[in-house]
Parts: sequence; C-alpha cells; structure tokens
Amino acid sequence: MRLAKKNRYGHIDAMKIPNEADPENETFEVNDVKVFAIIATMISPQFQSLVRSATVLRNTNNRIQMRRQVHNFRMENGGNALEHHMKFDEIYTKPAAVGDSMDQDGHIILSLGSLSD
Repeated sequence: MRLAKKNRYGHIDAMKIPNEADPENETFEVNDVKVFAIIATMISPQFQSLVRSATVLRNTNNRIQMRRQVHNFRMENGGNALEHHMKFDEIYTKPAAVGDSMDQDGHIILSLGSLSD
C-alpha cells in the first residue's frame, strides 16, 4: 500500500533492469534504494536484524568459500606451470570481488604452495 501511494509499485514489477550504460540506470538505482527504504521501514525491527544477519552471514560464507578455493587449488601432476599460474591468479582475484582482499605476501606463499611436489 505504501509503495502504491508513493508511486513505486511499478518499480518492483519491472521485468527489465537497465544496463549500466543506459541513461535510465541512475534513475532506476535511485528508485531501487527508495523502494528498499520503504520496504525496510515496513518490516518490524526484530526482523530487520534477521535480514542484516542473513546478509552478513551470506557475505561471510562467500568469503570463506573463495578462500577455501584458493587454499585448495593445486597444480596437476605433469601440468604446465604457466597455465597453473594463470588459473591461480584468476582464482586469487575472486575474493576481491566480494570485498575480501588478500595481501601480496599471501599471494606468493599460496602460489608456491599450490605447485605440485
């Protein structure tokens, strides 16, 4: 009801999200935040904390899974070291996408540790 009063109900039913290059994208993002704010105020405070907890939990789980993937990456026996290094660099940069940066020293240590015996 609140969304209808604020003329934002159509935003939720939108089937197409504009591309980042589309000039309507900025307007869409602003409206998206407004709709989220309206919905967040409609949820009782005890459930708001659950939503925040779930988001934090999901982000933490993503970080752990990415780090596990980096730590468990090993070179195949008889594999090409250059190809392995390229794949390792690709996997190593994935945690940065979810906000988990890893230092250069860790990169070197994990890279050497991932080589086959």
